Amino acid sequence: MGTRSRRKPTSVARQGRGRTAAARYSASSTADPAVSLYNRSLEFLEGDGVSRDEEMAFKLNAEAAQLGEQDAVLAMGWFYNLGVGVAKDDAESRRWYRQAARHGDSKAMFSLGAMAFEHEEFEEALKWLQRAVEAQHTGAHSWLGKLYWRGAGAVEDRRRALRLFEIAAERKLPVAQRLLRLLPRLRQQALAEQAQVRRAQVLV
Repeated sequence: MGTRSRRKPTSVARQGRGRTAAARYSASSTADPAVSLYNRSLEFLEGDGVSRDEEMAFKLNAEAAQLGEQDAVLAMGWFYNLGVGVAKDDAESRRWYRQAARHGDSKAMFSLGAMAFEHEEFEEALKWLQRAVEAQHTGAHSWLGKLYWRGAGAVEDRRRALRLFEIAAERKLPVAQRLLRLLPRLRQQALAEQAQVRRAQVLV
């Protein structure tokens, strides 16, 4: 099995991978076969002491997930979402993320919400992003704010959206900080659009 070229991860992938190779479990925990398999998966994924091999990384991670290793369960969603070491499969990705979410993983909740958002399934996105926010996932605040700002999948509530952006910005999330800087311009744009709609209604 040869290695494949490195992909730039999407926002979903960055939130939904689980641990990185630099954040190993403690040495005492590697007696657990599932943890050992997961750690080996990370080594092949990152090329840490071995040649990078995404297919082997996926295989080892899948074995760890079948043994119930929760970071590996989360990572299965990531592998299928990006098609790393396995054919891309959104349905399988969501299935594994849902399994992780049932165990309270906020990253899985966020990833399900973000995937739904990107597919314009806004009611589904709202459900999972709200759960991720309740589970204290920082990134979910700004995504949920975008739904309320647009009125997508929820009643438009820009005051609530602004508060969600502020919370994410307070937690040093760069995308939320950028959104707050853009808000004055977004407000002007929204007012202009509303005025245009009113003028159109008068002309009808």
